[in-house]
Amino acid sequence: MNNNQIKLGFIGLGFVCQQCHLPTFSINPNFKIEAISDPYEDLRKNISTRYGIKNIYASHKQMLKESDIDAVVITLPRRLTYSVLKDCLNKKKWVFTEKPLCLNLENAEEILDLSLNKKRSIYVGYMKNSDSGTRLFKKEFNSKPLDNIKTIRAFCHSGYSYASPFGDIKGKKLNDLEYNLEDYPTWLNQDLYFSYEQYLNTFSHITHALEFITDNQLYFINYHGSKLGEGFLSALMSKIKSPVIIETTRGEQNEWIEGIEIFYNNSFMSINYPAAFLRNVPATIKISKGGDYSSTEIIRPQWSWSFLNQTYEFYKMIISDQLNQKNLISSVNQIRLVNDLYKSLNN
Repeated sequence: MNNNQIKLGFIGLGFVCQQCHLPTFSINPNFKIEAISDPYEDLRKNISTRYGIKNIYASHKQMLKESDIDAVVITLPRRLTYSVLKDCLNKKKWVFTEKPLCLNLENAEEILDLSLNKKRSIYVGYMKNSDSGTRLFKKEFNSKPLDNIKTIRAFCHSGYSYASPFGDIKGKKLNDLEYNLEDYPTWLNQDLYFSYEQYLNTFSHITHALEFITDNQLYFINYHGSKLGEGFLSALMSKIKSPVIIETTRGEQNEWIEGIEIFYNNSFMSINYPAAFLRNVPATIKISKGGDYSSTEIIRPQWSWSFLNQTYEFYKMIISDQLNQKNLISSVNQIRLVNDLYKSLNN
């Protein structure tokens, strides 16, 4: 890559794209939004007017064929993402995609192999890893010995997460385009489809963050809970002997409770996350220490937005001399973890 701006194409212009990715990539000076594609004719025209984008397409395939772009941002419904990912990698584009990577583990592993083959990195948008609080929490975690850990608890109570953002444009004039829908795993019972997809979409955020903070891989042990994915997942980690519990529930109230707690011999540390679409509100860290005296420290990082931080990380990934697949590999592992959970429910 030269020192010029990365030419960017957007595929899918819905709510998340408008609330998070268009605003942040448009103000990052390392990128220029060169083209957009969406099946809703009025939506893509309105977005092109708002952001001054001249190249607009109904089909991502037409965009990949005709536009001069280096990278793509994909924000599509989950079952559409896999085939579009393949199309973009086969055109040797750098890819930023919303999570989860895929619904099917075999497809995710295929994407990982294709990324290697085409020598193009994929950044999967688990935005908690870009949170300023997560970065500080990871630094604090790395300062402590692993063998002092007693237990680890991660939790997510999913209430109404959107925090009532406004300003997104709705499309009404839909072009008649053909899409390739990704199949659910063949072993998965049909009555679990919705729950399986929702677990991947919502709760894999906290498991991905846990792997990022600890530099460990989660391995499924067992699960106690409902077929809606509300319960307790027990896991182990590759380099940590202590047990891990992941607690997941849903609710209808305007509340989002999500975080990680780590207990040591003589101390305790936790991180708590805000609702996903609050701008410039990073996670809060709490550190308590015992021994000869007791103290508690609350750490609130400076105001920053994880979605904006992601754009700079994606840029570093593109200009790096080496193919960076750490984020992608962990994203594949989240699908493997949820596969193992739902196989236990499938019986």
